[in-house]
Amino acid sequence: MPRPFCVHNRCFSSQPPRECHTIDVIDKFAMDAKCSFSELRKSKCGDFRGSPFVVRRLLECKDDITGHLQSCHLSKLVGNVEEHDLILMRAGNFDLPTHQQECMWICPNHRYNLGRNWRPLKTCQYPLHSGARKKLKNKDVVNLQMSKNIQTIFGVTVPIGSGKRVSFNN
Repeated sequence: MPRPFCVHNRCFSSQPPRECHTIDVIDKFAMDAKCSFSELRKSKCGDFRGSPFVVRRLLECKDDITGHLQSCHLSKLVGNVEEHDLILMRAGNFDLPTHQQECMWICPNHRYNLGRNWRPLKTCQYPLHSGARKKLKNKDVVNLQMSKNIQTIFGVTVPIGSGKRVSFNN
């Protein structure tokens, strides 16, 4: 099966022309690449705390996130997910095929705000928990399966690691 290639953020799974290699096509348009998360998250792209604004391939995001996962009470994911997987999960893209991930780009702002610099809100994020938002004092968080279920049922993305209220009597 031929390897997919990307041109201006669009994936093609057919074989590229013989005189053109996949890497050449990708690198030729790397300077014109757009962050795949600007429309997805409906937020602006940019740098992050003075880092240079360089849009990079999502699959290049492989920083160690062990400490971050532990601080977000997601220790069960340690060793099972890489940084780019975590970014996709927080953006609500679960189980995205690898050939589509190869065609995704990310800016520093989205990388750090969906990855290791992401911090949970202090209130419950479950869609049906209405009323006054009280500060959560427990360490219960939305896990991967719960985030998938919320998105399926309510059409809302609640990032993994977000706080959740376990009883209505708090």
